[in-house]
Amino acid sequence: MVKAKRTYLQLNLARLFFFLIFIGSCFETNAQIFPDSSPETEEVLPEFPEDSLGRRNPRGTVSGFISSLSRQNYDRAARYLNLKEISTGNGEPERLVKTFQSLLDRGGNIMPYAWINDDYEGRADDDLPPEIDRVGSVNVGGENIDLYVERTLGPDNAPVWLFSSSTVNTIAQIEPEDQSLLERFLPAYLKSKLWGGVPIGQWLAAVLIAALAIFLAWAIIAFFIFIIKLIWKKAKNEPLSGIIRALSVPFQLYLAVLLFLILSQEAGLSIILRQRFSGVVMIIVVIAFLLLLWRLSDFIGNFSKSKMAEKGNFSGVSVILFLQRAAKLAIIIFGGITILLNLG
Repeated sequence: MVKAKRTYLQLNLARLFFFLIFIGSCFETNAQIFPDSSPETEEVLPEFPEDSLGRRNPRGTVSGFISSLSRQNYDRAARYLNLKEISTGNGEPERLVKTFQSLLDRGGNIMPYAWINDDYEGRADDDLPPEIDRVGSVNVGGENIDLYVERTLGPDNAPVWLFSSSTVNTIAQIEPEDQSLLERFLPAYLKSKLWGGVPIGQWLAAVLIAALAIFLAWAIIAFFIFIIKLIWKKAKNEPLSGIIRALSVPFQLYLAVLLFLILSQEAGLSIILRQRFSGVVMIIVVIAFLLLLWRLSDFIGNFSKSKMAEKGNFSGVSVILFLQRAAKLAIIIFGGITILLNLG
């Protein structure tokens, strides 16, 4: 009997041990966020004077371009494009900017700002040349076209990042398409009144799309849980019922975010508005992942403790309680760091 208790304790300790290893691997993945204090490997980046448009790095270029669009300052927005192969006469730069914005509004996307590199040198961990970074994509005729920024040299050989000449040339060859779904159905007064550079109707549409995404996510998850319990009788009993409960809310959050992104792109929600929501969306995704880990930790710990208590192994209950608290502490630390990263 004692041997059986020890075996059971070892089994549950092993489960929690591997769970903690999984949490640890999450920290290892993000190890690069901590600066290297070793003087031998520390890289000192050169200092350059500030660019008045903030184009010293890819993130500054993209955020500056979106900010210029929100102010409807198309002349300023054009200065974020590499126009070396484009005629600048007859209002061509402004036409290009408006076409670019139209493509982004109709199913295009820009990466969340936290994902875009903010160094002079750009990203070095992708398959692109060091002076090229990918920052998003647009959809033209059912085909996805990647958007790139490239490093050019300004005065004093200082880096100036611009939307690449290849990206600009591609946009120049595209004729604006028909109006988006929102543009066709929004009343004129909801399109003429602006708030934060975005028509009020777009803000109202964003709220409605978010509410619809949350409702659809809840309905879809509830339907699948009902079907699983209807077909699989064991799903109504522990421990499977506990696992399903642990997974339902995080999956619902993930699905709501995914549906919001899809519906907002299909409806033609302004890229200005979607970029403002992008940070919030990423934080919700992180919270959903943390909630998943937290609930799994609770389920594994509580289930193991109840089995230990049934067998009278109270020392095993204490060990599992300690490991459960340690796992939750790791989740909190990892979550805090990840959320701060997404906030920039």
